[in-house]
Amino acid sequence: MRLASRALYNHHHTVIANAPRLRSLFEAVGRERDLSLPQWCHLYTLALEFRPDLIIELGRGRGNSTCVFTEATQQVPGCRVVSFCIADDWERLTRPKVARAVPGDWFTRLDARREDIRAVDFAALTEGAARVLVFWDAHGFEVADCVLARLMPAIADRPHVVAMHDITDSRYCGSPADYRGLPFWRGQEEGWSGRHAPLRLGWIETVVDQVIPTLDFLARNGLELHSADHDVHVDIVGKPERLRELEKNYPDGDFATVNHWAYFSLNDTTGPYHFPAYDGGLDAGQGVAPARVGTETAEHSPSNQERSPPPRYTEAGHALCRDLAMYNLFGRATPLTWLRVLAKTVLGRYGRHCGGGPNTP
Repeated sequence: MRLASRALYNHHHTVIANAPRLRSLFEAVGRERDLSLPQWCHLYTLALEFRPDLIIELGRGRGNSTCVFTEATQQVPGCRVVSFCIADDWERLTRPKVARAVPGDWFTRLDARREDIRAVDFAALTEGAARVLVFWDAHGFEVADCVLARLMPAIADRPHVVAMHDITDSRYCGSPADYRGLPFWRGQEEGWSGRHAPLRLGWIETVVDQVIPTLDFLARNGLELHSADHDVHVDIVGKPERLRELEKNYPDGDFATVNHWAYFSLNDTTGPYHFPAYDGGLDAGQGVAPARVGTETAEHSPSNQERSPPPRYTEAGHALCRDLAMYNLFGRATPLTWLRVLAKTVLGRYGRHCGGGPNTP
């Protein structure tokens, strides 16, 4: 069986045994619209099947996947979660509720950092890790720049899997093929709003930007983006006895055959690997992983000195980004968010760097 279907099948007894804890954590987070309970269980079993010693979470929000993977570490000896997000929802809203549902030592496997992903030194973070699972749920081209140009070179030489949320397999779910009277996709901002049609690329339906550079990266390396839902439909739905077994054994509400995520790994080929030059971040070149055997080296791309210096975040910029991440819906700013930002701008809460100058994020 393929990875995603193997995970659901091999570890359903663990889900059954741990269902009360998973449900209590799910209710503590209270954001089903961001990640459903069947999606929780599927990602939980992914971690159990792959058995990483390091899980990197890119984008935390309220903490759905944070809880999923931290709970999985309780079953995987030596595994830890390092989570990155600029919003404070986890510390302010979710962690106090989770603390009432878990033993005191539950958090020892979790390192939840409020840190801009562009500032992360991925080479240092992954040093010494033998197996790495990445959950990529922070959206946009800048995060894709970090993942493809800096994180992937750092983990290319060891077993790894990168899982991506918010990707629907249109063969099994999704919207109709027609545009429904909407303009074509022009980026995730309009896609999230529903004013433009979602993006269709082969079987992929999504609104998030990072799918495009990811598919470009995979094509250059002779790789494919794997659909978790396709795995399940081929190996479980297509095998009626397996499907009956899981539908019978999984607790009510914990199992679904469509969970809207995909994954890839450079382990699917032997290389040589091709990585883009890094073109962004808080400080050009900061945290860039050293070149490894079988990879393209930095000497084949323009030096940092030849590129224009990227913009820097100020404290005001961090405050603005934090506020844009609050009160969101499906990870996108809502009218309430913008009203808050407008009010704080009028009151001068962001300082002089929030008027569109060079230090504005």
